[in-house]
Amino acid sequence: MNYSFMPIWSYFKIYYLNFKSILLIILSSWGVYSTAQIKKTSNFILGTEFASFVSLPAKDNHDLPLIFDFLFIPNIDFKLIDNLYLGANFEYSFGYIDGEPLPSQKSIGLQTKYFFYPFNHSYKLSKINFLIESGYRRSNYYRDVTQPYGLGLTDNLNSPYFNVSASANIRLFPRFYMNGGYQFLYFPINKSQMRGSKLAFSYHFNEEIEKKPMKQLEVEKQLNNKPADNETKIKFANTLVYSSSFTYIFDSQTKTYDGKYNIYHEKTWANGLSLNLNKSLYFGFDYLYMWTSGSAYDDIKSNNNYYLYGLKFQYDFIPQYRDMLFAEASISYGNYCTCGKLDPYKLDGLVYLGMGVGYDLPITKMLAFRMGFNNYLILNRVEEKYNFTQYILGLAIKFNREENRPRYDWKGVLFRR
Repeated sequence: MNYSFMPIWSYFKIYYLNFKSILLIILSSWGVYSTAQIKKTSNFILGTEFASFVSLPAKDNHDLPLIFDFLFIPNIDFKLIDNLYLGANFEYSFGYIDGEPLPSQKSIGLQTKYFFYPFNHSYKLSKINFLIESGYRRSNYYRDVTQPYGLGLTDNLNSPYFNVSASANIRLFPRFYMNGGYQFLYFPINKSQMRGSKLAFSYHFNEEIEKKPMKQLEVEKQLNNKPADNETKIKFANTLVYSSSFTYIFDSQTKTYDGKYNIYHEKTWANGLSLNLNKSLYFGFDYLYMWTSGSAYDDIKSNNNYYLYGLKFQYDFIPQYRDMLFAEASISYGNYCTCGKLDPYKLDGLVYLGMGVGYDLPITKMLAFRMGFNNYLILNRVEEKYNFTQYILGLAIKFNREENRPRYDWKGVLFRR
């Protein structure tokens, strides 16, 4: 039984979730707890990663199957040192397709998590923190698009895989967090890999949240670390930023008849220019040029090129520092179609909505190392389309920006709350 729909492991790429309800929860809880700071981190954390795939076709549509598929990865983490945790997890999925059960995904494993608290000194942003995670699991499946549902199944838990992720935590209620981010998985059994989004919820036991104002000594210390207002004031159009990056992505999916693995190569050169509208908001444009070769599905040596260009807005969260920590939204035009279950292909006239984040680490007064990512959604009506992500690893050159500001104290963030 093999249907031509997105395989069930593709929850890493696309979620059918009620984001409106989640957004309402976040907004309603923000005003109540936005002034709380973390005084003591949790001794142990209990949570679960969650994914789902639901297809409810209309009664008169017999081409699409009725699908319910849910996956849970409950986990528990114990603190080793201040921000470092070690834990264990268990994975289990269940679902049905037109009344027939889907194969169950199972795994057990260990993970490490390291938390960052860059905004704990800020009452408005202290409910947001970040974490990086790495793990090892043994499962009863591996990725194989030649098999039904995109899964190759094994006996017992004898298929290992590794996963790494970077994500953000948002505190919805005291000690209760929603976690969203991006992750990468690698299956050694057939050298296949997967990357995409993740969503999780967690409860931080024994976490102490301080709601009262900071001590006067701490306030004075923060003020002494910041320059005077007349030194950091940035006027309209006095900062021009040029950025350039080059990234490489590969994808290996299936095995050919002669035992060799197919590999799809993708190289991207991205260039951008932006001008500040005020101290935090920037407006500009991007141009991406991509070269691809090979295939993840066929034993071929094809070469193609694609482009994307468009307008963007960026918002710098820390304008008082020389560093830039920014969120980005863009609208672009191009011909790179991530559609269907095969390799991306060329299709003219595509429009993309882009969302991303980035960080500029200062090297000199004008030069910074830029890192981040942008996720693009195709707005056109194209069958079996899915989001794709472009990583950012490059340089940013800043002209006429007032650089008499301090650098952000990341050393203090990494080694203390």
